[in-house]
Amino acid sequence: NLKQALDTPSNVYCTMNPLDNYSYVNSTLTNGNTTVATGSGSPSWNYITSTLGVNTGKYYWEVKDTTNNSAILGFAAKVSTASGDQLGESTAQWGVQSNGRFRSAGSDLATTGTFSFGQNDILGFALDCDNNKIYISVNGVYGNSGNPSTGANGITIASPDVGGGFGWYFPAFGDGNTTSDTYHVNFGNGFFGTTAITSAGSNGNGSLFEYDVPSGFYALNTKNINTYG
Repeated sequence: NLKQALDTPSNVYCTMNPLDNYSYVNSTLTNGNTTVATGSGSPSWNYITSTLGVNTGKYYWEVKDTTNNSAILGFAAKVSTASGDQLGESTAQWGVQSNGRFRSAGSDLATTGTFSFGQNDILGFALDCDNNKIYISVNGVYGNSGNPSTGANGITIASPDVGGGFGWYFPAFGDGNTTSDTYHVNFGNGFFGTTAITSAGSNGNGSLFEYDVPSGFYALNTKNINTYG
């Protein structure tokens, strides 16, 4: 069944980027490039990035992993360059693993258990580009006692132009296993794959998310980037 999106010619929402789909181990993109099935085989833990990148402003998106085969969810400031390029293990990459660790450049920025998630849990990413902070929620509850609306207990991340970064943060998803993993990303259109969100949270500013969008944060679309970025 076709699902109506909120995109218009004057306001385009972020999707995952089919042009950044590392050729050694391709991911499969469906549902308007909002569903990603990672590649399988050995090694296959590279990652894929999104169509829109940001370096100013505050933005929010949600991800639902329906398989949880060593999922790694996060963002990157450069594309994957090798089939064994695991998100969070090099500079200009940030990834949270299902055991709750949040890593960048091969080091833990948050230890095991901080952001633990399982199959069909929904992760919310509140990215504060103005202060280089990240806040991560699991089913609406922010780990690390974070509060993106007030700026409390955000995890400091490096600037997107260091370590070979392109100068913009891009949502990114991969895994740490040789088995395919499937993710559904909601950038504000209100769907995980073809399934509508259960009930829209507040403060969406015209976009539809499962959980409340933190005050001052916006969906990743061209209108919001132009207005708030």
